[in-house]
Amino acid sequence: MSDHFDDRFPTASSCGTLDYSNFDNWVTMISQMVESGWGVTEEKIKCIFYQVEIINSYTGILLAELERRIDNWSPQSTLGDIFIKMVS
Repeated sequence: MSDHFDDRFPTASSCGTLDYSNFDNWVTMISQMVESGWGVTEEKIKCIFYQVEIINSYTGILLAELERRIDNWSPQSTLGDIFIKMVS
């Protein structure tokens, strides 16, 4: 494997305008990297990303809570309670 990222690594121009906030787009991009011979095996991808669906789920919950809070923001509003609620 080369010491630098070469044409096997997807670049901004080769990826086009992927919506990186969409989980399915991430799965597609990672699958393409495996299939293109980028040097990452499917086993390594599964090992690295084995809990990504759970993380994605929590991210969606956090985003919804933050958006709800921001939509109703006041000078007395805080954000810390959202994080505490997620870990308790």
